[in-house]
Amino acid sequence: MGAIGEDGVVVVNDEVRRSTGLTEDEFAEVERRERGDLDRLLGSIRSTRPRHELAGCCAIIVDDGIATGATVRAAITVARANGATVVVVATPVAPADVVVTLGSIADVVVCLEQPDPFGSVGRWYRDFAAVGQAEVVELLAGAIHRDRP
Repeated sequence: MGAIGEDGVVVVNDEVRRSTGLTEDEFAEVERRERGDLDRLLGSIRSTRPRHELAGCCAIIVDDGIATGATVRAAITVARANGATVVVVATPVAPADVVVTLGSIADVVVCLEQPDPFGSVGRWYRDFAAVGQAEVVELLAGAIHRDRP
């Protein structure tokens, strides 16, 4: 139906949202629940890695594959709201129409494959197993991060 991001960002795919038949209250409940999950994840991540300042920087958003583009649109919105002067999106696979749409709001979109028909992101992987939040937090905590020059 859409995606949420830090700082209250909400991106709704109206077509998908209408197809669900959810009432406004039901939709609000889904958003509330997902925002709670996001806040918990961010709390875990921020406990080991502070948020990077994006003002005046180039933000590179990497996604393992883009289907509707809602999640990436939310990420672009967050990056722009935090002052990123250039936003680059990189993904191995996405539908061509989504790449065009993202190209209208990002400065650069790099997409290796734009298959038609697209289907789903998982279709283009041999192994598309989910990475759990605990593993994400562990990987980020162990990553070497250097100060910008």
